[in-house]
Amino acid sequence: MIGALDRGDMTAATKSFDPKLHEKLPDDKLKEGWASLGQKFGQRSGFGQTQSQQINDMTVVMLPMTYQRGKVGAQVACNDKGAVLALQIGQIAPPSTSTSPGMTPKAPSGG
Repeated sequence: MIGALDRGDMTAATKSFDPKLHEKLPDDKLKEGWASLGQKFGQRSGFGQTQSQQINDMTVVMLPMTYQRGKVGAQVACNDKGAVLALQIGQIAPPSTSTSPGMTPKAPSGG
């Protein structure tokens, strides 16, 4: 699906879409959304390790992607017949380096 999206081939990218998903996410909207990733995050430089898990009767696959200006994740949920029921693409937040609330470091006291 990712390769087809990169080529702008919406027919191939959506061939496994459940009809309800395709109605909610038609080709023109998908193409526009995919193009906006490059506009917002720059050139994609690679992919991370794909992760998948079984949730009830769906397989959910997460594919991290690295762009010049951030990390993006594509998450796809498929049924047992391979139909894509959901597609979500969004920015992956960088790991937090700040101190948690209530855990403010204290200056050393004399002693």
